[in-house]
Amino acid sequence: MEQGAFTRDGFLSDDPMGLDRVEVDARILAEAGITREEVGSALQELWQKARVLMGEAFEPVPGVIVDVKEARGRIACPFGHPGIYAKGVMSVEYRGHTLQLSPLSIHMIRAHGFFGGRGGFFRVEPEDLVELVRAF
Repeated sequence: MEQGAFTRDGFLSDDPMGLDRVEVDARILAEAGITREEVGSALQELWQKARVLMGEAFEPVPGVIVDVKEARGRIACPFGHPGIYAKGVMSVEYRGHTLQLSPLSIHMIRAHGFFGGRGGFFRVEPEDLVELVRAF
């Protein structure tokens, strides 16, 4: 989770709450009536569709623009979950927000309820994802 050889900034970034952030984010999803699995599934579907387009942006619904930039390499889940995930970045633009996600961050949301540490490159606010999932 900390800075290291595999992640320049670490997964927690400078978030003073550390992994306690998972509980706060879980409450936000619960209040919205959406599960982390639903969020993860929607994001995984977007990744798969955008990935096939090889860097060409697409609009899955009006006002939502999705683009994937793949990168070389793979990275393991820091929670010790089995699996190695491709590197790459999916940008999702909607309602003035630009969200940055990777296959690993999608996995961590779905499997562990981890949306990233505040201040991190891949931190996505659960509220933004609730809005995005509801747009579909």
